[in-house]
Amino acid sequence: MGDVTGPISTLPGRRHELPEGAKCDEHPDRPAVVRVQGETDSFGCEMLDLCQECFDDLRRYERSAEARKGKCNWCKAEATDLRDTRDYEEGLYGPVYRVCGACVKRRDEEDRRYLDYYDEGD
Repeated sequence: MGDVTGPISTLPGRRHELPEGAKCDEHPDRPAVVRVQGETDSFGCEMLDLCQECFDDLRRYERSAEARKGKCNWCKAEATDLRDTRDYEEGLYGPVYRVCGACVKRRDEEDRRYLDYYDEGD
């Protein structure tokens, strides 16, 4: 069975080292072939131990349009280009948000202007 971690800086979907002898979380009679970071928040994450069939299903979903649809956590608009990110001001271990491309672009542009302001003159 997968573990639950303490605070972690990586985002959902990240692959982690699989413990020796691990079994699939969904099919306990099958050996796990990969450990994937699942649901993540500021307290930690679930690690999913998956057999090849479950991993293939997860990869198929991750690559689907359905996986990127929903409501943006920041602007609250419906979007088709959601991705996981953190608010830099909340740190590397802060909550994970599902955010649309427009909000990510706006945040990155604001941060670039901020950094450029402090870089001037060096």
